Amino acid sequence: MTELSAIAATALLSAAPLAAGIGYLSAKRPHFGLLRFLLAVATGFAAVIPAAITQLLFPPLSSSGVFSLAGHAFAVIALTEEGAKYLSVRALRKRWGEPGNSVPAGMAASLGFGFIETIVYASANPSAVFVRAVTAAPLHAACGAWIGKAASDAAPAPGRAGYFAAAVIVHGAYDLGLLVYGFPIIVPVLIAIGGLALALSQLKTRRSGEN
Repeated sequence: MTELSAIAATALLSAAPLAAGIGYLSAKRPHFGLLRFLLAVATGFAAVIPAAITQLLFPPLSSSGVFSLAGHAFAVIALTEEGAKYLSVRALRKRWGEPGNSVPAGMAASLGFGFIETIVYASANPSAVFVRAVTAAPLHAACGAWIGKAASDAAPAPGRAGYFAAAVIVHGAYDLGLLVYGFPIIVPVLIAIGGLALALSQLKTRRSGEN
């Protein structure tokens, strides 16, 4: 019973950023609809599978050199995860309704992705739930906004590529800060929170035709 209680508590705590994020997005974009939010979250759940499989194709990290860590942070982690989220959200772009809905869809999908990640990390280290709540959750939400922009047909192709690159660069910078031994933890935290602040500026309530 104690073990089951611990599992339940871990799941609830892991879901807190997801619930808070969906609540905020629902208030900002009420016309998006609960069913679309649930579909977007499920899309994020599903994106974990191709991301994890792709990461297994890379050789394990064997060096603590900056270039090796940078390659791991930007290519193995950021590119695969944001790529999986992009392909998932892009594949269902017609389901999101008007073009501007791709932003809350991307953010909800990314929060769903982050929820599964947190469950995995917390199974080995329960304290990871609290750390990820203030770092990884804002990061995923921030990158999700850019992924949503990239997955939409509203912007021209060069613009969509730029949004995707922004998600990968911010995500990679965040992970690099965590991987470099002795690097001040405040820097990844600021990257995550700063990215989220920029992403939230994309949620101004506008109707169809927004970019």
